[in-house]
Amino acid sequence: MTAYAVKHVYEERGSLVRAIQDFNNIPHSYTSKKKEAEDAARGNAIYVIEVSKEKGMTIYKLGYKFISTEVFKKAGNALWLDRYKYKNTVSYSKSVIGCYFGLPVLIDSPEFNEWFKGETYGMTKIPENLIDELEKLILNPINMAKQFKT
Repeated sequence: MTAYAVKHVYEERGSLVRAIQDFNNIPHSYTSKKKEAEDAARGNAIYVIEVSKEKGMTIYKLGYKFISTEVFKKAGNALWLDRYKYKNTVSYSKSVIGCYFGLPVLIDSPEFNEWFKGETYGMTKIPENLIDELEKLILNPINMAKQFKT
């Protein structure tokens, strides 16, 4: 399975909880990386991860996952949120496949965190061996993942 991670930087964009509430059950993510955005829109998973600083440490929390089937670029040189070239989402004709958390869930995998801290902003392909680390969080009933409603 091919999957992508997108960083949602708390200090720049605020709480991921607010973003989830605002998108009305149609998840989306932003990037300026054309190849990754187009590949993700071919039915691949996107994991959106909140990045924040607490007591000098970088903290990663999984906010939501969805299967992207559409990528949009604004006309001309216009940007999404005045910064991003592409918006991945789900086609209006398709059911939303994915889930979210009421509060983002701490990613406590040292292996995943070590890899992710070296990745630049935008969208990045997740190594296959690390996808399971995120899926464990989704499948853990304590974290109470909620399915998107379509």
